[in-house]
Amino acid sequence: AAAAPETAEDGHLGNIVEELLELNSETKNYDILIEAVLFAADNGVDLLTPLSTVDGLTLMAPKDFAFVKLARELTGDDTIKQDTAFGVIAGILVEAGGGLEGAVELLTDILLYHVAPEFIDTTDRKKGEYWEMLNGDSLKIDNFWIYDTAQRRGKIMKGQTENASNGRIYTINIVVLPSSITGS
Repeated sequence: AAAAPETAEDGHLGNIVEELLELNSETKNYDILIEAVLFAADNGVDLLTPLSTVDGLTLMAPKDFAFVKLARELTGDDTIKQDTAFGVIAGILVEAGGGLEGAVELLTDILLYHVAPEFIDTTDRKKGEYWEMLNGDSLKIDNFWIYDTAQRRGKIMKGQTENASNGRIYTINIVVLPSSITGS
């Protein structure tokens, strides 16, 4: 884990990656998201550099329980726990993608669907707004509610927003799924 970033002159802390690591060290709520990003990196997809260096991003960061919920939703197995959720999801992506390479492509698409290429302020989250995400799909935002490509509804967690030097992190209670997964 990274050391705590220093506060910048504008009152923001470090970049999105540093903020997420710091937030996770305090809460232990983002282990699976970090595991997914590192898995992608280990397989040739560097998401850390853009999340660290590109300005004006908004990360919709699912908590660990959102990944557990997704693994359970995809398998129908309510016994899946946090320590096995990403492995279950990765296995499903390997099958859906026809192997590791296809799985990494699908995972990358999922992860990019959690990042907006612009800063989304709380005043911007008006009823029925659609935000284009980095993967090219739109995410519907309705105040504190979000809807993915299959109209699965999740929530932006109140009081769990972090500013970063290059954007903002909203904690969400769902892993939003792009059209490459939902077919929508």
